[in-house]
Amino acid sequence: LLACRGSHAGKGKRGTKRNAAAEKRNVIATATAFTARSIRDAIERFVLPRGRFSELIVSRGGAQNPTLMAWLANEISDVGLRLRSSDEFGIPSQAKEAVAFAVLGFETWNRRPSNVPAATGARRAAVLGKISYP
Repeated sequence: LLACRGSHAGKGKRGTKRNAAAEKRNVIATATAFTARSIRDAIERFVLPRGRFSELIVSRGGAQNPTLMAWLANEISDVGLRLRSSDEFGIPSQAKEAVAFAVLGFETWNRRPSNVPAATGARRAAVLGKISYP
C-alpha cells in the first residue's frame, strides 16, 4: 500500500484528475494500514509482556472508521486479541472523556489515588485534582 506518483502523467487533464484521486485513496489506505499495524506493534511491545489479555476496547473517532476497525481487528487477531467497542459495555465511544473525568472526580471526591505510576512514571500513587467549595 504505497502511494505512487506520475504513473500516467501526460494523459491529459482527465487522466490527471483520476490519478490524483487514486493517489489520495492510496495515501489514505497507507495511513490506515500504518495505523492498524503500529497499534498492533505497540500492543506486542508494551502491553502483552505485562500480562494476559484477550480484548482491545476502542472508542472515539477511530472506532467510527469501519476500514480501520476491520484492519485493526485483523492485525490484533494475529496476537490473540478480539476487538470490541466501548459501546458494547454501555459507554458510548463519543463519551469516553466525559466518563473518564467522572471517574477521576469520583476518586478525588473519595480521596483515592487515580493515577497509574507504572504508566505515567510518577513516583507514587496520588489523589488527582482538587475539590473547591464556594
